[in-house]
Amino acid sequence: MRTGFDAWLQQVPPGSVEGLFALLADRTPAPQSPATHPGALPQEWAQALSAPFVLHPQYGTRCSTVLLLEDDGRLHLTERRFDPSGQLSGETEVRLAPGEWQ
Repeated sequence: MRTGFDAWLQQVPPGSVEGLFALLADRTPAPQSPATHPGALPQEWAQALSAPFVLHPQYGTRCSTVLLLEDDGRLHLTERRFDPSGQLSGETEVRLAPGEWQ
């Protein structure tokens, strides 16, 4: 995810909100690694929770939020909500001028 975010930051013009949501929607877990200390999460949970978007029968991502502060001081907030199966269930977008949020 870090590599993808760094690439998004380097885009000219700056990357889109959609690019950030694509990073947050990644359901690919990290490569499996052994538990590092006693009391660590069980391997199944560690693996499930390592993806940016967690989809598990008992626990998972329910919303993803992108907050951007634009060059002119405007604030752009977008939140996407998901049902237990990981399907998009709603979206809210708010844009505020500099004097409206400071």
